[in-house]
Amino acid sequence: MTEKKLSNHDYIFTLLTAVVKKNGGELRISEDELCKVSKLDLVKLLWDPEKSEVVLRVDAMIAPDTKYKN
Repeated sequence: MTEKKLSNHDYIFTLLTAVVKKNGGELRISEDELCKVSKLDLVKLLWDPEKSEVVLRVDAMIAPDTKYKN
């Protein structure tokens, strides 16, 4: 279900709009902040059932350990 929502442009823009509104109606992101985002940054979309809230969390993707073979 989450994967489908992340590929739905309307859902992504709804989340983005909610974030901007939560920040007072404007959210500024500097060029420097944009440049600090890498392909290893992973945004997780989670659901907190106790608070009925969407949780967006950024984690770094960890490269697999190449010391071991399967």
